[in-house]
Amino acid sequence: MKTLPNKTIHVCWDIVFGCNLRCPYCFCGDKWEKLSSGNRFISADKWGRCWDKFFKKYGSADITISGGEPFFYPDFMNIVRKISGRHKVGICTNLSFDVEEFCRSASPEKVSVYPSFHPDLDDSLAGIMDFAGFYIGKILYLEKKGFDSTVSCVAYPPRLEYIEELKEMFDSRGVNFIIQPFLGEYEGKKYPGAYNEREKTLLERIANIGRESLSFQLEGKPSKGRLCRAGQSYFRIHPDGSIFRCSYEPLSGNADNFIEGAYLLYDAPKKCAQEFCYCNDEFKYLLEDKK
Repeated sequence: MKTLPNKTIHVCWDIVFGCNLRCPYCFCGDKWEKLSSGNRFISADKWGRCWDKFFKKYGSADITISGGEPFFYPDFMNIVRKISGRHKVGICTNLSFDVEEFCRSASPEKVSVYPSFHPDLDDSLAGIMDFAGFYIGKILYLEKKGFDSTVSCVAYPPRLEYIEELKEMFDSRGVNFIIQPFLGEYEGKKYPGAYNEREKTLLERIANIGRESLSFQLEGKPSKGRLCRAGQSYFRIHPDGSIFRCSYEPLSGNADNFIEGAYLLYDAPKKCAQEFCYCNDEFKYLLEDKK
């Protein structure tokens, strides 16, 4: 069964639920121990065979590897080398690894880096800015080696008081800095719906993620019943190999597993079953509402 003719399939691969950080706004929250019990560690060679099988069935994919922190996965760079010959690979990372060693192992022609900035919320503003300077140094080194990097940061409510200053610091060093709305609960309020008008205005001015994406997230536009290409031209893989059409829905049942090769993508768009789609990467697969 084929998907869109001559169209690249996009994949978000949560390779491991494990991280060296404990950000309070992370979707993993206080569930790290429970989530990590589902991690499945297999060899780079086997992962290579899994993605070779996908290639033979659907062609080259655009793969974004996330987590958790992908570099927590054993022999991670060898996995990247195994799959980047046939697929485009991007890595979402907090850059806690040695960037010089990474640049010796990866080619910017085959691999992209999507850094996320997570300063310690308990640190002083001076400490946060010092860490930002250290982080920018890593970004500039990556760019020197040919890796174009756009840094993302979450607009967690306690961070809003200095997030514009952070953006100005990154911008002043020539580093593109984007801000993603927070999705979750803080002090009993559910975000992004709980941002007040002043905060929304601030995000509209400095988020730099595109008007459509920001508007969709802040306004919480209904998605239930709308046709969506998630599961057809996009899907997610969890650390145990299970496949989801998006962040909310299994592809077609719990039996679908990427590692076992037991999966079949949809051959046409299907209706969304969720009231709202908040994911900044997934809403774009919703088709225009003709109503």
